[in-house]
Amino acid sequence: MESKFEECSPESLCTLGDSIQTQADLFQSRSSQFEPGLRTQDASPPVQMTSESRLLEQANCARELHAAKLGTNDPVVKLAYRCLVEQFDEMLAEAPRAWEGLDPEGVHQMRVATRRLRAAFRAFRKVLPASVIKDFNQEFKWVAAVLGDVRDLDVYCENFRQYTTAIPHQDRLCLDRYQEHLAENWRTARKALLECLSGQRYEKLKDDFRTFLMSEISGAVKQSAGSLTIGDAARRFIGRQYRKVLTAGRSIEESTADEKLHQLRIDCKRLRYLFEFFRPVYGSSLSVFIKRLKRLQDVLGEFQDACVATDRLRQYAESVPLGNECRGELLALGQLINTQYQEAGNKRAEFDRAWKKFDRKGERKKLISTLAGGAD
Repeated sequence: MESKFEECSPESLCTLGDSIQTQADLFQSRSSQFEPGLRTQDASPPVQMTSESRLLEQANCARELHAAKLGTNDPVVKLAYRCLVEQFDEMLAEAPRAWEGLDPEGVHQMRVATRRLRAAFRAFRKVLPASVIKDFNQEFKWVAAVLGDVRDLDVYCENFRQYTTAIPHQDRLCLDRYQEHLAENWRTARKALLECLSGQRYEKLKDDFRTFLMSEISGAVKQSAGSLTIGDAARRFIGRQYRKVLTAGRSIEESTADEKLHQLRIDCKRLRYLFEFFRPVYGSSLSVFIKRLKRLQDVLGEFQDACVATDRLRQYAESVPLGNECRGELLALGQLINTQYQEAGNKRAEFDRAWKKFDRKGERKKLISTLAGGAD
């Protein structure tokens, strides 16, 4: 039997395809059909499979440009450029997965790489060309924000399924409107992400930053960086941020506002980035500090998740009409708000224990000694 598609002209098939794409909200893939199969086996596809291959290849050239082995006596500006190259490379590699949205990890990892880029701008701002970095920082901040909107909803929607197990089944049935509200917000955020990744502004950012990384470190930059070595910078940058975390953490009390814990979480994240930027030079000697810091970060992150969930639920509940037809929904939302409020309280109590393990006697001296000693 002949297929009906044989009777259609190429033009009509194109029209049909456009119609299906519009009605089903589909978009063109940026990876081959073979690539998702490789990922199910924890295998990485060849670079040429991705639509970012040209920039990835050029990023690899930039990596080679800054690939010399570094020691504590080398200029820190060389480490700064290497960190930028590595995170830009990672951002490009994750872009196809973020575009497709089939695996939430794509958006997550691309966001992480973009945030680490901005963290490197901040960490090494004293040795990088200020005017250039300022412009790039603003552009990557835009990309990170668009990715963040999708990622935050991915995390919240995943957590929401766990939140609802704490309330009776009959009350969970009243949350359909709220779940559709979340789904609509997610679709809006995904649309904004696709517009970002397919737009000229993003393409220009990638091209401009690649050109910047491919350039030799200028004499002016070397001169402005002075004689600051990697070892000196590690002691100065990490030491300053470590003191900031200690000061903030030691001031936390039972009555301290939630915002202070949120700021401490950000300070801990910046310290974690610094440790990881310098780890290639110092080796595993920094691993023990990173491990303790990660546990503290996890507790602060879980506390923040509970606070954000509470605020999101309250904001939505305020928009629900006060009527008999919405009574069940409001009751269910109230129960969820209460469970998240209790969860935040539990995490504050857990923070005290995590902080005591982090802020142990002699740890600061041990860190200073490690940074002074160099690689293990």
